[in-house]
Amino acid sequence: MRPVDEQWIEILRIQALCARYCLTIDTQDGEGWAGCFTEDGAFEFDGWVIRGRPALREYADAHARVVRGRHLTTDLLYEVDGDVATGRSASVVTLATAAGYKILGSGEYQDRLIKQDGQWRIAYRRLRNDRLVSDPSVAVNVADADVAAVVGHLLAAARRLGTQMSDT
Repeated sequence: MRPVDEQWIEILRIQALCARYCLTIDTQDGEGWAGCFTEDGAFEFDGWVIRGRPALREYADAHARVVRGRHLTTDLLYEVDGDVATGRSASVVTLATAAGYKILGSGEYQDRLIKQDGQWRIAYRRLRNDRLVSDPSVAVNVADADVAAVVGHLLAAARRLGTQMSDT
């Protein structure tokens, strides 16, 4: 196989990882979602980082208690260098509420991936939520009271399971 063909195959495998990440969290499969990460993998958002599969599984369980919706990941742009890949993608997350669907979040994932035993896994995923133009220190998703309440539950889980980053 030509090197360019191998590169595209790896990109397709990374896209499959991103799809598995979304589908497992959306179907309340915490074990499957945590399995998208390396054993010591990390998920960072809003200044908190949750590290290691056991903590990630607990976060997914907390997520399942308050969120019904869909994670939609688009604009995947990754570069592969052997068994390491870096890249980013856009994300929109819907939230099912009594008033209908709302946007739970919109932003960008920034990833470092590692290929282990022939399978790509997330070593580090940082979610950068979109910010208000009028106040860049405020994430757009907390402007809506229903959404802010859910975000509050997720941040409480992150505080319980993770560590605070010094630079968000």
